Amino acid sequence: ISAFATVFGDRAAGVIIAAGMTLFALATVFGWALYGARCAEFLFGPRIIKPYQLLYVVITALGATVNLELIWQLADTLNGLMAIPNTIAVLALSGVVAKLTKEHFDREHGLQAARSLPDTKKRRRRRRLQTENEAVFGERSRGKV
Repeated sequence: ISAFATVFGDRAAGVIIAAGMTLFALATVFGWALYGARCAEFLFGPRIIKPYQLLYVVITALGATVNLELIWQLADTLNGLMAIPNTIAVLALSGVVAKLTKEHFDREHGLQAARSLPDTKKRRRRRRLQTENEAVFGERSRGKV
C-alpha cells in the first residue's frame, strides 16, 4: 500500500488495493465455478450442473466463514492430491508424445531434405511429402510444404 500511497495518497491507495483484490477474488471464484461445472458436465452429463452449482455455493459460503487455517490446510491437501492423476496421465501418455514428436521431426527433416534436391527430384519428393502430410493432417496442411 505504501508504494501506491506515495503516488495516490493513503486513502486512494487503500481503495485501489481493495478494489483490485476484490475484483481478482471474484474473477477467481467465478472462473473456478465455471471451470468446475464444465468438468462435471463432461464427466457426468448436463444433469449434474445444477447440483454442482448448489454445492459450489454452499462450499464457498462455508469457506468464507470457517477458520482460515483449516481452509488453507484443506486447499494444500487437495492441490497435492491433484498430482496423483496428473502423474498417472503423464506416464501413460509419455509413449504417445514421444512417438508423435519423432514423427513430426522425421517429417520436418524430410521436408528440409526435399528442398535441397535438384528440381525434378525435389518436385517428386515434395509431392510425396505433401501427400503424406494431407493423409496425417488433412486439407489444412495443403500448400504449407
